[in-house]
Amino acid sequence: MSVLAGSLIKAAELLPAALTEDRGTPQLTLTNAYQDIGGMTRTFTTLNNNAKALVIGVVDFSVTTAIGATGLCLAQLLVDGVADPSLVVLDANQVIRATVLNSWVVDLAAAGSHTIKMQAEKSINAGVAVVPATHPGLLILLFDHDFS
Repeated sequence: MSVLAGSLIKAAELLPAALTEDRGTPQLTLTNAYQDIGGMTRTFTTLNNNAKALVIGVVDFSVTTAIGATGLCLAQLLVDGVADPSLVVLDANQVIRATVLNSWVVDLAAAGSHTIKMQAEKSINAGVAVVPATHPGLLILLFDHDFS
């Protein structure tokens, strides 16, 4: 977009964005393998190569039986089936309930359909932990521009 000196432009013309929010449902009982958190998957289409998205994942973990001294509750973000290495983490060595979050800036190299979702697990096969349906959320702010 070219702008002439003295032109009035709106902020939305500089960097328009799309916002979407999803809420997790139903309750998920954690195992020691990643599972999709229900309601926390979003598929959308970008029109431009090299778009970006700011993603905030909020996960509510409830540990009713401690998982162990080294036990963790974990959640990961998947973008087009590829897990991001930055996790949502809760130390689960005691009975606890906590709402934890992480944020990611996601690069969407190619224009077209993209799927972003959250998954959760416990790190070892011990204890009891769930992701209740009450607080989890996935917030995506999409900037569909060529940032190359």
